[in-house]
Amino acid sequence: MSLHIYVDADACPVKDEIYRVALRRSVAVTIVSNSPIRIPAHPLLSRIVVGDRFDEADDWIAERADRASVVITNDILLADRCLKAGASVLAPNGKPFTTASIGNAIAVRAIMADLRAGGDVVGGPAPFAKATVRASSRRSTKCWCGSRARPRSAESAAARLRARRSRCRGAPVAVASGPGTSRSDRECRIAQASCRRDRPAQ
Repeated sequence: MSLHIYVDADACPVKDEIYRVALRRSVAVTIVSNSPIRIPAHPLLSRIVVGDRFDEADDWIAERADRASVVITNDILLADRCLKAGASVLAPNGKPFTTASIGNAIAVRAIMADLRAGGDVVGGPAPFAKATVRASSRRSTKCWCGSRARPRSAESAAARLRARRSRCRGAPVAVASGPGTSRSDRECRIAQASCRRDRPAQ
């Protein structure tokens, strides 16, 4: 079953980033909205315009969400419905909704609604900055395409390290390791340190 991305698009600020990442990974995207939204001309991109009935776009997405789906939405109740259907769900900032976090998100949403109903001034989310968009793209790529990543064995990692060393003609140097340092990080740092050691002085 192929991966499919559904975007709750009317208020989504990162549609261009979704198109770019999805096309790079050859993943189909369906944009769902209450009003027409222009999308790039590409066979992997499609657009659905639903009626203006309340939550009609949410209903359309929730009815099709399954284990092969990634749903992009800021709507917490839609996120809950899609998680129950087995889909992966991301907010536009790339933060994932999970079965462990969705209950708290629904509770916070209810509190905020009560505050607004009582006339209290409640601030909205911060505007999207470029750094937020970049973070969203990285998180989305990891979520959408992590299952497609080719596993790297210890042998292949060692082969890549040997290739780096041979190009730099350097001996490995000691690099501190710890709980926060992954094996791939240590390998890259070893290769970089080897290159710096053997680089001729200017």
